[in-house]
Amino acid sequence: MSDSDSFQYRKTILHITLLESFMNGIYFCVVAATLYIMVSKKYIRTQKVLATIIVIMYALATTHLAIRWQTIFLGFVQNGQTEDTIFNFLNSVPFGLQVPGSIALVANTIIADCILIWRCWKVWGNDWRAPVLPTLTAIAETFFSVLSIIEQAQPSTLSRIGVDPSLVYLSLSLVTTMLATFLIIFRVVYLSWQSGDIHRYQTIVEIIVESAALYSLTLLVYIPLLPSTDFSDGYPQVILVSMTGIAPTLISARVCLGWSRPDAKWKRNRSDTGKHSLDIEQISLKSFDMEKSIQAD
Repeated sequence: MSDSDSFQYRKTILHITLLESFMNGIYFCVVAATLYIMVSKKYIRTQKVLATIIVIMYALATTHLAIRWQTIFLGFVQNGQTEDTIFNFLNSVPFGLQVPGSIALVANTIIADCILIWRCWKVWGNDWRAPVLPTLTAIAETFFSVLSIIEQAQPSTLSRIGVDPSLVYLSLSLVTTMLATFLIIFRVVYLSWQSGDIHRYQTIVEIIVESAALYSLTLLVYIPLLPSTDFSDGYPQVILVSMTGIAPTLISARVCLGWSRPDAKWKRNRSDTGKHSLDIEQISLKSFDMEKSIQAD
């Protein structure tokens, strides 16, 4: 590699580390505000579980950032004798630093998708049939994410035939997010249309669309850049680390603020729909009986 490429690589590593630190600061503010809302609203048991997951996801994102800073310290301080020694270390980060960071990112990605699938299940009145497709893609995503971590330790047959497990698992994560988001929006719009009050649930649609769009947009930018060799994939990657947790945290915050429909009402609406259909059937039968009696007279 030429001197200019080496300089560009070292500069990029520093820039993306600073960018990840900035994004982690934004992430911290979102998490702190969400936890404050949950405490002030006297959150219920389900929200306690969500609060725990939010803290875990932030801890994983911060772990990824801490590992990156440790890599910077080892590269620029302990191995900073010459430009070549810095580049050689950063270009071949030890296994003990590389894998934990990847595990943190993979774990956050899977948790974020599971939260969206859980939300989809809730919106559909706890009907397990609704999130079947996103659940299947999430399972496949988990499988390929494990392969991507193993790939870092020892190249497998997939890499020899030109298949990148990281690219596959991130693509599956995007598919999972899009499927779950579509199902949630369809359910909300359908129930709103049935009730004749489409404007009432516009905020819910905005919550799901905006929050999922943050994550999906980052993936859409990152995935095409992943196979590149010009270091351009580093910037969307560090944004993805924080955005993976920010998206579900925003959903939780806005739900706690009461800007979305309570979970219990999704089930009630489902039963109300069946009751409404039964009432219509009974009215029709009564009308039919009245017509028969009139004709008989």
